[in-house]
Amino acid sequence: MTADEFLAGVAGLEGSPASADGGDGVIAARLLSGVEYAVARRGGEPSLRSTWSRRRGGGATPLVLVADDPDEQGVLTLLGPSDGGPLRHVRAEALLDAVRRTTGMRSLQAVRHVAAEVDRLDSAGVAGLTVRGLGTEHLYETRLRTDSRWARLAELSAGATGAGWRESLIGLGYSLEALPQYGYLALAGDRPVAVVHPKESPAQFARLDDQGRLPEGALLAACREERVDY
Repeated sequence: MTADEFLAGVAGLEGSPASADGGDGVIAARLLSGVEYAVARRGGEPSLRSTWSRRRGGGATPLVLVADDPDEQGVLTLLGPSDGGPLRHVRAEALLDAVRRTTGMRSLQAVRHVAAEVDRLDSAGVAGLTVRGLGTEHLYETRLRTDSRWARLAELSAGATGAGWRESLIGLGYSLEALPQYGYLALAGDRPVAVVHPKESPAQFARLDDQGRLPEGALLAACREERVDY
């Protein structure tokens, strides 16, 4: 997804009118829940910062300014929303997913949500996986593949067809059992080995609760407190 495609995705959301390009280095822009999303004519940090400053101009409307990352397809470089801050690198699909969730929010709530998501998804090589605190793109794409165990892992995963998560797990020899409230239990023989939570977007796996836990960890903690026996 490019910067233009990201903005087109924002345009498709309810309540996102176009805003003027202003002739200040912005190709096009949209407003949603009190936050402006704009595509810069030129990338590069100096140019983005100059465009962000001219566009924001001390105004009250938070601005997220994006451009295509020159080094990685599908990733946006961006500034904003509430201040220039550090230059961020966020996968376009993950950012659009975050913006989509602001539909209907009040302005203050929306800008806080987007600011938190941008900070959390910064440098995401794989949406929902390569985020701060959970590894780096270099780790997942380079270092792990040079490990002596990688060939054995590739051999063991040959049964994963890629047709879908359910088919892949079954192909790897696991059986699945639906849990009472949500999700599935993966079993190796009679032994439970994993809880499976299907998600619409991989970015959802990176969301943390108020205690800094993944939602899956919070659910398991609750199950232990209730003494649920899998």
